[in-house]
Amino acid sequence: VPLARGLGSSAAARAVGTAAGYALRDGGLPRREELFQAVAGGEGHGDNAAAAIFGGVRVCAGGEKDHHCWPVPIAVEPEVLLVIPDVLLETSRARAALPASHDLPSIVANLQNLALLLSGLGSGNWDAVKRGCHDRIHEPSRLGLIPGLEEALRELRRQPALAGAWLSGAGPALAAFVTDTRGADSAASSALLALEGNGIAAMATTLSINTTGIELKVLA
Repeated sequence: VPLARGLGSSAAARAVGTAAGYALRDGGLPRREELFQAVAGGEGHGDNAAAAIFGGVRVCAGGEKDHHCWPVPIAVEPEVLLVIPDVLLETSRARAALPASHDLPSIVANLQNLALLLSGLGSGNWDAVKRGCHDRIHEPSRLGLIPGLEEALRELRRQPALAGAWLSGAGPALAAFVTDTRGADSAASSALLALEGNGIAAMATTLSINTTGIELKVLA
């Protein structure tokens, strides 16, 4: 997992390290809920920990010491296109870019978009997913940190082969659901060109959604 790209590398590393520690001590993995609490506690939030441990799509809630997550049923499991700029964006810098408060219309819009996203994933309504992937809370402040990133995101959102595109985590990676694999390469190229036109090298890859979560494999 590339570091400092908004892809959850710290949670993935913490999950693997914690799981390995349990395996060495106990000869196997603990209950996933126990592992999740340990990793989320170290991270300070549960979103990336849930993805690393349980896989699939999850919603999370809780504070520093009390973490919860639940699975989100999805009607179809699309592939996910990632566009990963070759530049580091430390989480601390991305967090510092956020304003101290937000206006009520933006908060309401984000809540509406979240409802659309969850409904669309559960029903297979890609128009709802596409609308639900728009954000007014953190993307406006963070997209400007990397030259060409906002333009690249616009390119992804206008591609017919994709349904919904967003800034992954704190960035700078971009992600999008692929609904037509035949058009994935040209969609990725449009975003890469937008970044390269601003002097930012990047790579693109398409991945499937892991639904099994963390596993222990003993190599002979």
